[in-house]
Amino acid sequence: MSRIVKYLLVSVWGLVMPCFFYAQNASMGAADSYDRLEASFQGNSFSRMQLETFEERGKQKIKDFLDLAFFLQSKDLEESLRKHVEDQLRDLFVSGESAMLEFNSLDEFLNTQSFPYQKKESIEIEISSPFESGENGYRAKASFSLPKSSGEIEKLNAQLLLQKQLKKFGEESIELWEVLIGDIKREH
Repeated sequence: MSRIVKYLLVSVWGLVMPCFFYAQNASMGAADSYDRLEASFQGNSFSRMQLETFEERGKQKIKDFLDLAFFLQSKDLEESLRKHVEDQLRDLFVSGESAMLEFNSLDEFLNTQSFPYQKKESIEIEISSPFESGENGYRAKASFSLPKSSGEIEKLNAQLLLQKQLKKFGEESIELWEVLIGDIKREH
């Protein structure tokens, strides 16, 4: 073989082999990333950084609750839309009896169709007690303030729970960690 052909073969080999090894390592890295991601939603313990991420999710759930509660105050909502919004509200909370302000349960709150607060453009939600491991998952507490119809500002506390929930994906069911709202009460 001529020198030029040998040089070309060695050059091509030198270019192709690193690409092959890179692709092989990248696919192994993707599988490793997938495993780490899966473990973060299905594992049994979390780093402080992961818990802070779940705390941010809890703040978003409270904002979603407030948006939906204010939306329900509209008197001209069609019944089917009202029912859909109520179902979305229920999905934000721990199943069972979550206390809501002076009401004993979320359903009692929804039946009154009365939310004694004024909508505020921006609501600051603070994690007053970060997630800590407990008997049935993790618990945290968030606090926020809302203006009442009378104009006074009222401080509220919301219990946040990080619990495993069974989720269906087609025919498969998987237990995943999810942030849910527990009780929301006035601060005394």
